[in-house]
Amino acid sequence: MSDRRPVPRVLPSEPRADALHALAGRHVALLCADAADPAVRRLVEAVEGLGGQVAQLPPPRPGQRVDTLARVLGQLYDAVDCVGLPAATVAALARASNVPVLDALADAERPLARLLDALAGGGADGAQDRGSGASSR
Repeated sequence: MSDRRPVPRVLPSEPRADALHALAGRHVALLCADAADPAVRRLVEAVEGLGGQVAQLPPPRPGQRVDTLARVLGQLYDAVDCVGLPAATVAALARASNVPVLDALADAERPLARLLDALAGGGADGAQDRGSGASSR
């Protein structure tokens, strides 16, 4: 007979204070073709909810040097998210940048969007913003 007893799993009743400020002092650039895209709102809410700041910027102009833009963004921001940009543009930014470049992190099909929708009362399926179908993938 074993003396081993299962260790009870204790879940905190409230989020830890340090988790609520996980992005404090961090700056995220949001390159978006359509500021009305629901993914933009979700990302801003998530970053600001964790104590960070978001700067919404227009996407690169046709003919603009993406490598130069990526280097400048890397000097000013801790991460870059791209909403509604062509996959080739996102890939070029990611190759030239020294900070993480994400492709629509809060898009409706991503886990972050589903989590935010569930926490906001939209249900586990995230049905409240699924109608747009906007995605750069």
